[in-house]
Amino acid sequence: MAPTLQARVARLLRSMIESGELAPGDDVPSEAEISRAHEVSRVTVRGALRQLEAEGLIESGQGRKRRVRKIHQYDHHAVFAESPDRPEGTDSFVSEATSAGLSASTDFEMRIEVPPEFVARRLRVKSDELVVVRDVLRFIGNEPFSQQTSYYPRSLAEELGFDSPGDIKPGTTRVLSENGYRETGTFDEIVSRMPSPAESERLVIGAGTPLMILTRTAVSGRTITRLTQTKFPADRHRILYEIGNYEDVAIDVEEK
Repeated sequence: MAPTLQARVARLLRSMIESGELAPGDDVPSEAEISRAHEVSRVTVRGALRQLEAEGLIESGQGRKRRVRKIHQYDHHAVFAESPDRPEGTDSFVSEATSAGLSASTDFEMRIEVPPEFVARRLRVKSDELVVVRDVLRFIGNEPFSQQTSYYPRSLAEELGFDSPGDIKPGTTRVLSENGYRETGTFDEIVSRMPSPAESERLVIGAGTPLMILTRTAVSGRTITRLTQTKFPADRHRILYEIGNYEDVAIDVEEK
């Protein structure tokens, strides 16, 4: 079946973006300009532009203008990011973003609250039992980039000072390790779903962009130390796992 006029216009505009003819930050031609250039109705053009917005390729600007989205791709090294062996006092997100020439920052919050039911089950605490929550919103420039929320059994958190309102510079996994709770194993789950309205607002997620959610349950021997859930807008992230020893082999890890 032949593509509709809307699909053909969307394909032409998409190819202009993918070829670089329309570069990140460029204004997209107006509905009237596209309509005249391709001899189609503005209704057809509007539908094509909405399709590209849903794909995360363009976004609405001031007034009725649209522009090609600027997307910073960030690699999350899932093993190294939470390792107690990384350099002390370094935030993996900030250090990696800075090395890529990006301006990065974090906004931290500590709370004591009743966790979601699945978190209580994972931590093996009662459904109405309070836990310590450490929440970090990560930014590239002024744009919220990802959110990481860690839940700790309250008794363990109080023992190690995780219930303090400030950031813990050495990192919580290092503090755990130095106090006899070095994590001996983790269970990771990665799922993808569409964000809720609250998640879309907090992480400034465009229409049609899913979330990748990495949930890590960590143990030290027979003790469950934490559950950490990190939410990544899928158009800005790759989640990488380096497992075992491969340093002597040149592996091309550039994005496809």
